[in-house]
Amino acid sequence: MSAATKNLAAREGQSVMSSPDGGLGSLRQIQVRFDPEQDRLLLRVNTSSASELQCWLTRRMVRRLWPHLENALSASPKVAAQPTPQARETVKAFEREGAIQGSDLSQPYRDEVESRPLGDVPILVSKVNLRRVGDQHLLSMNPRDGQGFTLRVHDRVLHTVCELIRRAVAQAEWGLELGPAPAPRVEQPELRH
Repeated sequence: MSAATKNLAAREGQSVMSSPDGGLGSLRQIQVRFDPEQDRLLLRVNTSSASELQCWLTRRMVRRLWPHLENALSASPKVAAQPTPQARETVKAFEREGAIQGSDLSQPYRDEVESRPLGDVPILVSKVNLRRVGDQHLLSMNPRDGQGFTLRVHDRVLHTVCELIRRAVAQAEWGLELGPAPAPRVEQPELRH
């Protein structure tokens, strides 16, 4: 197992759905790794029912998805309650560090799977939907045609997924700066004397 392979041992309450009406059990592990031959990130999801879902994330998809991931994490009640943008970023960074430290990224990804409901070939993600429902995020990954999947995760797991993506992008050398999303621009009144 290469050092670039990272995974996430999931927390209770996280789940994976292969379709809006069907579940594949709880989230057990997530791996994000760069595949140099494909020049893409391979995201693999391992569930408690020994199912695996796989998808490709292109540079373009990661670049477009990243601000939405950051904004979703900024909507966390603890972050959103802060009075200034600097305070919000500080709290978000604190939550990110806690999530990463609380995740076991040293466990090798479990390659033993009983089924791949979406097939043996990873889907190429062309549509993503991310929304908050209560204290969880629903992150749907879909190909142009055919079936995708949805992850239901808490902030802590979404922070860790972002870290896995950040590490894989650094290995890919795509030249993407995956930092906080830019703060909404506020027009300042012109000051005159």
